[in-house]
Amino acid sequence: MIISVFLRQIIPSQGIQRPKIPYIIPSLLHVILSFIGMIPALFLPETSRNEIERKLMPLMYIGITLTNIPFLVYITVLHGGVSNLVLPARIYLFAVLYSFMLMLFMGLFHLGINTSKITQFTLLGAAGCMLIVIMAPLSISAHPLEPNRWITDNTFSLLPLMMSVLAVFNYVALYIREKTQHILFRSGSISLVIIGHFLYLSRINTATVWIGILLFAAGIVIGIPRGRFSQLQ
Repeated sequence: MIISVFLRQIIPSQGIQRPKIPYIIPSLLHVILSFIGMIPALFLPETSRNEIERKLMPLMYIGITLTNIPFLVYITVLHGGVSNLVLPARIYLFAVLYSFMLMLFMGLFHLGINTSKITQFTLLGAAGCMLIVIMAPLSISAHPLEPNRWITDNTFSLLPLMMSVLAVFNYVALYIREKTQHILFRSGSISLVIIGHFLYLSRINTATVWIGILLFAAGIVIGIPRGRFSQLQ
């Protein structure tokens, strides 16, 4: 069904006016890129150098992929199924918070938090995000095609911004501290992923979304194994 909707959106039909799904092509690219980014993370060597990414990056990319749930909501709305969008909306909000929180955690663990506490931090982070999402007031029916307006409390929109800024700052600080080629590629890759993902989710305008996709793709490409220059070694 998703493929058929996509084809109907991009192939014009004479005499038929179809409602447009916002950012359909960037959304599909974002999903594909997320899977591409997750594949190397699943096969990282079991070394202390890769311990943090090996444990957190697959979860991060799963969360990033789930932030495209609004695409499924659009399809539901276009097919008249608007009875209950609360569950997918809360999953979307959880995915947004949790993906940025994992990005933040990765930098913090590199800066010195004991890696033996990764599981505890991951579970506590998930519980905290879930609590925030459950308590968040939603208004989906009024704006079913605008996920940035699904939550009525503007404070929520500041959380991803704050976490993304702190996460990038962590990697900048990590490179300043160690200044190795390995850290340069690792920090550059994940920082681009963070910034690109945030710009894509902001949906300020079409240009911002596409810039986000390009930065997101660049971060993933930099992270692909390439001998001694790879962040995944």
